[in-house]
This record gives sequence, structure tokens and C-alpha cells, in this order.
Amino acid sequence: MKRHKIYDVYTEVPRTSIRLENIKDLFYPNEDTKGEFPRSILAIGKPGIGKTVLTEKILRDWANEIDEYYSDKIAFFFKLRWFNDNEKLTNLSLKTFLQLGTRLNEEKFESIYKEIAKEPQKAILIFDGLDEFHGNPISCFGQSTMIPDDPNTCMSAMNLFINLMLGNLLKRATVLVTSRLTADDFYSRLYFDRNVEITGFTQDKIEEYVSRFCDNNNRSDLKSRIWRHIKSSPELLNLCYIPVNCFIVCVILFECLSDPRNDIGAPPTTLTELYQTAVNQFEKYHHRNADRNPTMTEEALKELQRLAFGGMENGQLVFNQELFDEQMKTSGLLNSLPKPIFPNQTQFCFIHLTIQEFLAARHVTETLAPLEIKKFIFDHIRSGKWHLVLQFLAGLLGKKIKNFRREYTDCVFAFAERFQVTHGKIELNYNEVFVMTCLREVDDEEIVKDVCETTALNVVVHLHGGSHIVSPSEWAARKFVCKHMKNLELNKGEYYPSNIRSRSPTIIT
Repeated sequence: MKRHKIYDVYTEVPRTSIRLENIKDLFYPNEDTKGEFPRSILAIGKPGIGKTVLTEKILRDWANEIDEYYSDKIAFFFKLRWFNDNEKLTNLSLKTFLQLGTRLNEEKFESIYKEIAKEPQKAILIFDGLDEFHGNPISCFGQSTMIPDDPNTCMSAMNLFINLMLGNLLKRATVLVTSRLTADDFYSRLYFDRNVEITGFTQDKIEEYVSRFCDNNNRSDLKSRIWRHIKSSPELLNLCYIPVNCFIVCVILFECLSDPRNDIGAPPTTLTELYQTAVNQFEKYHHRNADRNPTMTEEALKELQRLAFGGMENGQLVFNQELFDEQMKTSGLLNSLPKPIFPNQTQFCFIHLTIQEFLAARHVTETLAPLEIKKFIFDHIRSGKWHLVLQFLAGLLGKKIKNFRREYTDCVFAFAERFQVTHGKIELNYNEVFVMTCLREVDDEEIVKDVCETTALNVVVHLHGGSHIVSPSEWAARKFVCKHMKNLELNKGEYYPSNIRSRSPTIIT
């Protein structure tokens, strides 16, 4: 298809899906629940698509009772990253666990617990970020098969979560879980009454977001200019369907256009370029709003990169304050956290997990030799938690090669060596499409052409359609790679979007 058509076509909601217009509709009966109120709900989406924002909006709607559904409910909120290797969360009663989800002291929580224990249908339990829990799902389920007869029985936070999901505790409570698609090994072991996929911004929502961003920064005069830049670039428009990318694009264009001395230059066209520019701009943006002068040194940035990588390796997304000096704390790349679990400690996390993943990728390219990078790709390409790091890594390798560092070319070929080709056919599952996305991120036609001619891609005749909903960026990546596959026979029934199959039922919001 023509490049400018890709965005419009692939953000359309599949005809077989049910579209939810309002967040409250998550909790009401529909065709997928056969007229029953859903007790368990899974909301999946790509990095930065708005899963955490969804949970925050539910909490605000509940607090403001914007719908009668919330009027007799009590909401509890948990981040599943809290459950990672935390000794304080290994031996909890249900009461103590639920108290963590309210941030109330014991005295104020007592009456709430009595009410929920008597009428569990009043509870809305929200668990954000299943992909951010880094324990072994098999061992978690193995420890959670016993049905606890006594709510005072103590167990780990993750075991309590699974028993709540299974209905072994608070049987009639409503449980909502958010996750990236990469955690399917975990959530596929659970049954959900309702499956939701967040598909991101449509073009009109991007325009609306730009307008609100400019209003919030008291520069409504920049609305049309920023929107014109985004709309005129298919690559930028493609990136902006992810809300967090849309924010980053707005920050970058706002900084460039608000000062006439700035030359906007060529806008970013890949995710890596976008985040590279973002890291450069976020500190400036942060300090401008805080009335400070930028102070972060190259050494502070390298230390942030090292911590980001170590956190990815160890499943650590929250860090103690002792690890950060003043320059790192004021970098604009960190958030100071509320402490529902550790009230006497100050902790930090990166402003978004995608920022941590980008900095981790920079650490890899700046500290490892080409052979070590190649091994890193081999070792991690089938691990979902590393996928965005690897995509950024592909983009950073492309930049190195363009700067005449040809010794990194073999690293790019390492991605293609993971294609699984059987009798000239590739089954386009999540992993295969991801490899294509990485090759697109390299942003070098000649290298991708060489990859297609000298690896197993050279014998590929057929592509078989995948089983997940394909994003605009994934379709662009497939097109970018496929045009260099000389022996590929294009079969409309296999390749075009009308035959994309999705899990049933899938609800799009």
C-alpha cells in the first residue's frame, strides 16, 4: 500500500470486535459476557499505550462517582512491580494485603475490611502492570493451587493476587489486570471474563492531544503548527498512535517551535530517534518548568544508563534514593514515588518504563563490543521483557553503522538469524513480526536488503498471517522488510489486514 495509507487503515477497529466508548463500559455486561457483569477483566496493550493512565482514570471516576456503577464500590489499587523480590510482601494476610491497596492506616481501614469481607461484590481490585512482575509464573501457580479456607492465612502478595483472580478469595469481587502483550505466558494461564486491547490514539485523538498539551503549557498559538508538523509526516503520525510517544513528540516540537532561534530540522522517523531526541529535551523541559539551569553531566547520564540496564536484568523498576546523586535526581528522567509500602523511604523510578528501556539499550551499545552485543541479541530475543530494549538497540546499531562503524553490521544480522523458516514459509507470530520491527528500526535499506539476500529470508516464499492485532508500526515494518524479499509470493489471503485473526472475544477501547 501507499505509505500514507498505512496509518489510516491499520488503526481501524476490527469488525468482529466490540468497541467500548467509555471507561465505565469495562464493567458492564455485553455480548462477550453473555449479559453478565464481568468479574475478571484483562486489559492488554503495547508499551506506552495508556494502560496505567486507564487505571488512574478508573480510580478518579470511582472517587467522583461519575457513574452509578461506582456508587457502592470500594476501589483498591496495586502495582505488580511492588511484588518483585520484596521480603515485606512474602507473608501477608488478605487484610494486610488489601490495606496496601488503599494507603490507609489500620484504624481507618478496619471498617472497610469488615464491609468487603461481608459483601465482596463491592470490591474493585485493580492490578497494574502484570508484565512488570518478574517472577516465574509456573512456580507462582504451583504455590497457589491450594484454596485458602481462612482469609487470615498468610502467603505472598503474588499468591494472594492469583487466588483473588481465581475467585478463591473475595469470590464476587471485580478484578481488573493490565499488562503488555509480552506477559502472555502469565495471563494466558488465567481465565478472564473479558479481554480488552487498548489500540491507542486515532488521528482525531492525536490532534486533540496536541491541542490540550499546548493549552496546558499556555501556548495555544502553537497548536496548528505542531499539528501541521505531525500530520505532514507519516512516520511521526505513526509514532503518535502510542500516547506516551505523542507526549514526547509534543515536548520536542514545543521546545523547537516556542523559541524562534531553534531550528526544528528533520523530525524523528523511528522510535529510537524519537527517544534519543527526548532524552536530550526532557532535561531542558524539566528545568524550564522548574526554573533551574540544566546540570546533568555525561557521567550522570552514563550512571542512569547503568542503573536502567541493571534494573532490567534484575527485574528492578524501583530504586532507593542512595543510588542517585543530585544531578541524576534533577535530570527530568526520574519520578519520586509515593510510598504505600515503604512510608519512611524515598524511592525513584524512571518517568516511564520505555525511558528505562531506552537507557538500558544505550548502556549495551556503549559498553559492549560487537561480538558481545551479538551474543546479547541471541540470548534475549525470545524474552518478551527485553523486546523494546532490543528494538532500541537495533536503532542505535543503525546509527553506529551510518557513522562508519561497519563492525556493528553483524549485530544487525543477528536479529534475522532468529527467523524460523520452514519449507519456505514463515508463521508471522509475535516474535517473527518483532524481528521485522527491529530490522525496520535499523533504518537502513541497504543493510535490510543484504539481510534478505544472505539469510534464511532469501528462501521465503510465503508469509502466514499472525494471531495478534497488528499495529501501524508493525505493518510498516513488514512492508519495509518484505519489499526486499525477492522470492516472496504475495498472497492476499495471507498478507492483507482483512484476514488478521485476533483472540475471541477481543474488545477494543
